[in-house]
Amino acid sequence: MAYASSKLVQMVPSLQVGVVPSIWQYTSADSHATIDGAGYISDGYDKGIRAGDIVIAWSTGDANGKIHRCASVQAPADARSPGNTTTLSATLAS
Repeated sequence: MAYASSKLVQMVPSLQVGVVPSIWQYTSADSHATIDGAGYISDGYDKGIRAGDIVIAWSTGDANGKIHRCASVQAPADARSPGNTTTLSATLAS
């Protein structure tokens, strides 16, 4: 399967971005190894996920849950340039 944006839901927003992590929930048939793959969350930056955020993921493929940490968020230097439609991704780590 592939990443499903609608399945990534922010449960607890950060009170101080960069200091206190947000907590997210994600459910997928993909394995945790796949969920941890580079750039798996293809719209991470646009959804608001930031490095250090926590993602509680339930893998129906692995039949278990796991806590992941957002290791990095891809944000090109021109990400906020007018007319830029680049999708920015996030990478999780177990």
